Amino acid sequence: MPFFVPKNLIHVYGAFDPVAERSIKDVLGGQMEYCYFPVSQAELKADVRYTTLRERQPVEIGSATVTNILMNHPVLCYGYRIDCGGKSLFFTGDNEPPANIYEPNDDYYEEYEGLLAGKMSMLHDFIRGVDVLITDSTYTPQEYQAKKGWGHGTFDSGIALARAAGAKALYLTHHEPLRSDSELDDISRLLHEQYPAGPGTPPFTIASEGLEIIL
Repeated sequence: MPFFVPKNLIHVYGAFDPVAERSIKDVLGGQMEYCYFPVSQAELKADVRYTTLRERQPVEIGSATVTNILMNHPVLCYGYRIDCGGKSLFFTGDNEPPANIYEPNDDYYEEYEGLLAGKMSMLHDFIRGVDVLITDSTYTPQEYQAKKGWGHGTFDSGIALARAAGAKALYLTHHEPLRSDSELDDISRLLHEQYPAGPGTPPFTIASEGLEIIL
């Protein structure tokens, strides 16, 4: 592994933990304590440099600008937009469309709906017009009924996000681990029947291992 090779220079970028108020170095160091891992952070031979990111903090890497935004997941998770040479890509990471925690008849239902609408509007504006959107689409809508709160989206929610943000192309990924390739092929056929190409619906593909996207 590159972390164990002397003279290697490795840059690690990651989110600040607002709950425990820890840097990305402290977070990863905790995972490498002896009760979890046999090699401590101090024993790594490479020169490892950590950058703790706050939300929407841009990072320049060569000619590319990488900017993050907080997504909806049980633990802290960023999505990343990459802009370079007039082209753009957004990767959601783990993401579940946020849902109202109140019932329609509850006093705070409408207020919370407004908060969710504002959050989604900010996300759509952040993604707006990207050339490529790569999004978490783990479940079918039927499967999702038993997986609410797990932090992952559906094929349909991925397409809805692409439509709302005006993405030019969509790649659906983060597949349910037990799903076979043939099942993904069947889902792809059904989705293309349900969402035919046309105004407002970008071309979409179920991502597969080894797929390369040229912008």
